[in-house]
Amino acid sequence: MIALIYLLMQEPTSVRAVAVEEVAFHPQSEVAGEVIAHWDSALGAEVSAVIESVLVDVADQVKAGTPLLRMDARVFELGVLQARAALQEAEAKRTLAQLQLDRAEKLIADAIISDDDYAQRRAELASTQAVVDMRRAQLQNAQLQLDKCEIKAPFDGFITQRWAQKGQWVQIGQPLFQIVDPHAAQVSVRLSESQRTSFITGTHHQFSCNGSAFSLSVDKVLPVFNAETRTAEARLKFVQKPAQPGQTGTVTWQSSELMVPAALLVSRGDHLGLMVVDGDKARFVPLKGAVEGRPAAVELALNTLIIDEGRLGLRDGDPIRLK
Repeated sequence: MIALIYLLMQEPTSVRAVAVEEVAFHPQSEVAGEVIAHWDSALGAEVSAVIESVLVDVADQVKAGTPLLRMDARVFELGVLQARAALQEAEAKRTLAQLQLDRAEKLIADAIISDDDYAQRRAELASTQAVVDMRRAQLQNAQLQLDKCEIKAPFDGFITQRWAQKGQWVQIGQPLFQIVDPHAAQVSVRLSESQRTSFITGTHHQFSCNGSAFSLSVDKVLPVFNAETRTAEARLKFVQKPAQPGQTGTVTWQSSELMVPAALLVSRGDHLGLMVVDGDKARFVPLKGAVEGRPAAVELALNTLIIDEGRLGLRDGDPIRLK
């Protein structure tokens, strides 16, 4: 009864208030980023041979399928001829075995040859067919080795390195060219555990480098962290024109969380929160996870009025009057 009388007699406190939408903000985060080419390949020799001609050089732009280098293919051409001749020989033997089997079928019908002789003819045909299949595979392999004497561009791009020299003997696996596709560039960043969620749910991702800014969209984020660096790699795509591979800069994004300045927080009991306008009374709204001196996340309607001036002496339920 006494408390009710006190409330009725209490003069409303004159306060000023601001709407959440006027003071709240989405915090911006940033991390170092590097532009990498989606396609960046070192092309190596697939056969051992002497380089006969080098057709491109560093900085040349090439299309997919463009010949880059030719090797001395004479040995491999002979290999194809030998394989083709061996196949023709095997096919001739198969033809003979087929004729002998056809003759044997007529003879066994007249009981002129035995079942064993007939079975032998069938086995001979199967054997010659197997040899034909083997020789055909050998011819295909020989042709494949011959084709490898010409190195072609696997995709559209630029030659960034050339190690090949005319007249040079190269071994299988020896690098010859580096080719990069700058039009399929991406940005690579490494995120800490505390940044990962904000990065995924955030908006307005942007890469800044040498005074230029490029809009990005998140492509993928690895679900595992590196054991040594405790970071996870993420890749972003350029929305429009990409930056050049090899460039480094800063990737920024806006958090999806809505934050209010630390200056508006008040402490009531064991909680930090905000004093807001609730009709003609003040209402204390505790904020989960709020830390003194730091901006705090809020989940209030944008038109909610936060008491700014006059909040320090207010208690939950105190009558107020807006200035």
